[in-house]
Amino acid sequence: QELEPRLAAVNSKIRHVYGYDVGRLIDLSVLWVRSEEENLDASTPLIIEMSRLPFKVQENIMRAVEYGLPSFAGAAIDAGGIGASLAEAARQEWSPELIHEIKLSESWYSTNFPPLKARFEDKGLIVPPDTHIRTDIRQIKVIKGLPKLDDVRVKTAEGQRHGDAAIALTLADYALRHAPDIAPWAPAFTAPSDTSRLLDQFNR
Repeated sequence: QELEPRLAAVNSKIRHVYGYDVGRLIDLSVLWVRSEEENLDASTPLIIEMSRLPFKVQENIMRAVEYGLPSFAGAAIDAGGIGASLAEAARQEWSPELIHEIKLSESWYSTNFPPLKARFEDKGLIVPPDTHIRTDIRQIKVIKGLPKLDDVRVKTAEGQRHGDAAIALTLADYALRHAPDIAPWAPAFTAPSDTSRLLDQFNR
């Protein structure tokens, strides 16, 4: 019920992508929407955290975001293990040029954490002032000379966290860096009622 108006309020004149770290029982699923502002700074209009939601519900939320975002320009999705089916479904819905199926690894982190760090240093990245999210980001550490995600799980009132938002943010940063300058696609449908239909399935 809260998702549709938030998507409708997003700036339609700039590009939007998302990064999706997929979890199910132990870890959270975090879908991080990033937007490239006109001054090229990256803002965060929306972060969705999901705890223990069935994959079908997660897919409906993912679809609602894709079709609800104006100027949707792509996504990077955790395609390892349990995230593989969601990443594949998104790629089949759109295209391999827009949907990046990412197998997370130390090598991938080592390549993609530094550009994110550069965004922070350039003050070109706006992160919400949320304690849990900032704790997740602080779990990115340099270990033996390489940027990695700390192995420690952080306990909160809502459950365990393991840098979930940090991974989603890094995926979103990757998606934004690889997004097309001009949208070369036409969505299958754009009417607001379609987003409502997907959200109705989520609310059932």
